[in-house]
Amino acid sequence: MKPNKEKIKNHCGHTRPTIAWGLEYLSECVYYKSDESLTQDENLCNLWKQGEWIWEGLIPKNMCNFDRPYYMEIEINEYFNQEKWKRDLTHYAEENWDSCDKQDYYMENFLKSVWLTNEFISNNGFDNALCTHWNPRANSISIHPGGVRNRIASLYGPEMLEAIFFNTGNVWFDFMEDMEPIDLEVFFKDEDHYRRWGCSGVPDHGSFIPHCGKDMHIIPGKKQKWYQRIYDRIAENNLRVYVNQESSRIKTWCQPWLTSEDEANVKVYFDTPPNSFNDIQAIYAIFAEVNFESQKTKIVSTL
Repeated sequence: MKPNKEKIKNHCGHTRPTIAWGLEYLSECVYYKSDESLTQDENLCNLWKQGEWIWEGLIPKNMCNFDRPYYMEIEINEYFNQEKWKRDLTHYAEENWDSCDKQDYYMENFLKSVWLTNEFISNNGFDNALCTHWNPRANSISIHPGGVRNRIASLYGPEMLEAIFFNTGNVWFDFMEDMEPIDLEVFFKDEDHYRRWGCSGVPDHGSFIPHCGKDMHIIPGKKQKWYQRIYDRIAENNLRVYVNQESSRIKTWCQPWLTSEDEANVKVYFDTPPNSFNDIQAIYAIFAEVNFESQKTKIVSTL
């Protein structure tokens, strides 16, 4: 049965909480069990406070907590410094892909970033909604799981992002007026547009935070596809990059493929000398084979 939006809303606060709940709150939760998580169970809602629910719709980008460009830059530097694009995968076992402890982190994270940049820009958004929750300690919305999606949304996302949102601690925001509470019985039955969604509950913030994900099984294959796609482009001399402004980062990352504007098949235009954020926007878009334009950055790809 579809949940009653007004009934849930009546149990919600109408302003942001003034006190961020800390870890000490967990010990006071009657439903908190150490080292346990809940998986694939529509009874997840029995572990929430009144007014807490999973909602779907659009959330404001300016309320989200995003990774700083500094961390992305470190990973990109390692990818190019170690020439990960041409790593010999002969002995890279199938089970290494997307493995927590066996994957080549710098290679795979770059490949995932490029894949999701292509998906996000080509489709005007991700194929699947972001999984998010209110984080009272950070006083912002956290995107989790989805570390790479966090970055791509920050780099290319519009003002409002499609998301699944958990209002931790029954907090209420004006943007939630346009969201709808998810019917959990349908959500967990793996039917209709919810097909292939999975969910686990993680104890935090004095609640059980739902961590939802979909199509997780496709991640290794997508990374492998983009490894080969990048490798083939470079091996076939089909990557020629022009940048109109001096950029030490782009020059370092793309040094073997820099050329004149007339010869380039990927052209990068900056309105002003680029900062780290602009360069990172550009580098993912260059390898994702997409056209992109923001206030300061324009990528034109003829691939």
